[in-house]
Amino acid sequence: MNKNLVLLILSSISLLTLIISCSITGIDWCLTVLIDIIRPFMRFETMKMKRWLKVLMFLVKVAVSLVILILIFRRIDGRGVFATMLSTPIGILAVLIGLGGVKHGLHYLNWRYVLEFNPGYQVKGNEALISYLIGAALRFLIPGGHATYGKMFYLSNVSIRGSVMSVTFEKMFQTWTIWMMAGSAALTGLDLLPWWSVAVFCLLCAVFPLAMYYGLGISGKTALIKPAYARRVPLIISWQTLSLGIVFIQYWLLLNRFYPVSYLETGKVFSLVHFAHTIPISISGLGLRESFAIWLLRDSAFTATLVVSVTLTVFVVNEILPALIGAVLLMVHRTKRCRNINLTKSVRFGDRDPNGI
Repeated sequence: MNKNLVLLILSSISLLTLIISCSITGIDWCLTVLIDIIRPFMRFETMKMKRWLKVLMFLVKVAVSLVILILIFRRIDGRGVFATMLSTPIGILAVLIGLGGVKHGLHYLNWRYVLEFNPGYQVKGNEALISYLIGAALRFLIPGGHATYGKMFYLSNVSIRGSVMSVTFEKMFQTWTIWMMAGSAALTGLDLLPWWSVAVFCLLCAVFPLAMYYGLGISGKTALIKPAYARRVPLIISWQTLSLGIVFIQYWLLLNRFYPVSYLETGKVFSLVHFAHTIPISISGLGLRESFAIWLLRDSAFTATLVVSVTLTVFVVNEILPALIGAVLLMVHRTKRCRNINLTKSVRFGDRDPNGI
């Protein structure tokens, strides 16, 4: 048993327990602290950040990813990785891009759903789509993708408190789905940890959405979210789970270029591989994801070179291409001012907001 993997999952259990505790005591304080945390790290017209700190954070994240990738490429055939990626048939590549488009379409629907959690939000043209794509580019700026909070400044008719809440719920259920899928995979025959520890992890994940629902009722302000939460969360979970299933199809198609492997086994392995996306120390899990995949497939017919080429191909299709589109939109579209909110002052979740929450 890998001790690092054990520590990783145990720390995740502790973090999930903390999130559940916060939901039970109400999320007013959590959102207030979150606003105070992201304020120093973002600069969009009204939010200031020192340039050196922004550069330093980005360089640290790049350095971590590069160190991990260098350690990986020292043990494999680097040229073989890129040669394998470039040899992907056009037909398979087109299918991968199409599946990636469906995946992002589902994520965009979930972005619309979490925006509805704020009773004051109103759809205005294609702003939600533009903000979603811009978020795909911003997630590369800060470890863990926390810079995606910046996409809320491309919505003109929503309060900062409601926007922070929406992005938080979006990231929360993305993480929840990955953890739930990883726990289920570990519980169904991979024999990585004692069954009882995995069962406890899955139980904590399973009760989280319900605990959050009842936690929202503690505060009068957050109670306004409950109707939309109850209506949309089942759909959010369904689309998020379906999007992961689509990603597993991408991995399955690429792996079957070399050796036959079942979709079920692919899903089990890459459910755990995607756990790397929730560790905020590298660029979108880059390097960590490859390390997880190599370790989990170490006893299979797939060499480390093939494994890395597969994970990097999916990374380019699902992360880099949407980020390039978002980067173009980022240069074209100006940020929108959040109406009736003075961002230069401290913002409290309980303050009166005529636009909604």
